[in-house]
This record gives sequence, structure tokens and C-alpha cells, in this order.
Amino acid sequence: MSCRLLTGEGGRAAVDDVDTISYVWPISNSDAAYLEGVHFRLLWHIVAKTSDEHLTRDRVLRLTDVPPMSALLCQKRLRWVGHALRRAPAEGARLNVLEKLNKLKSHWFD
Repeated sequence: MSCRLLTGEGGRAAVDDVDTISYVWPISNSDAAYLEGVHFRLLWHIVAKTSDEHLTRDRVLRLTDVPPMSALLCQKRLRWVGHALRRAPAEGARLNVLEKLNKLKSHWFD
């Protein structure tokens, strides 16, 4: 599952994931890679029985039954879309998400 960041006004970013877009905090690729590494190391410490045990990233994720950090970030962003769309019609977060969705729709159908 891939998430593509679209820069918005005010230094914020929107994430585009299969026709769904949300207004969220910006995250760079290097920050995402860093979070993936930290996530793996924490899970490795939970699973590894000895400090010299070699476990691959996929094996650690399979043993802990935890999705990769990129999937967790994408899930949080998609939850924000649902949250924003349930807000009052004049709410700023809802208007921003609708504006981004309308821009995306007009971009694809032009």
C-alpha cells in the first residue's frame, strides 16, 4: 500500500491513496524510513530471544502480526478523512478535505 504526499498550503500535506485524500501532517521519505527502522528495532527486541539472533524484517512482522509502519501511517491518514468528513458542514477540516477531493476529481476527469 503506497501513500503519495501532496503539499498543501501552510506547510501541511495531503496524502493520496487510491482516490482518497486527507489533510494531515507532512512527513518526508527520510522520516518515514527512520520510523520504519525504529518500528522494526522495537519489534525485534520483543521477538528476539538472544541479542545475536538474526531475524529479517518480514519474519519479525509476521511473528508479531503487526503491519509495517507505512501501512499504519496510511491507515491513520485515512481515518482522518473519515473524521473530517463527519464534521459540521462549515468546519475547516471538512472544507479542506472536500476541497482537496474536488481538486483531485477535477484533475482526473479533465
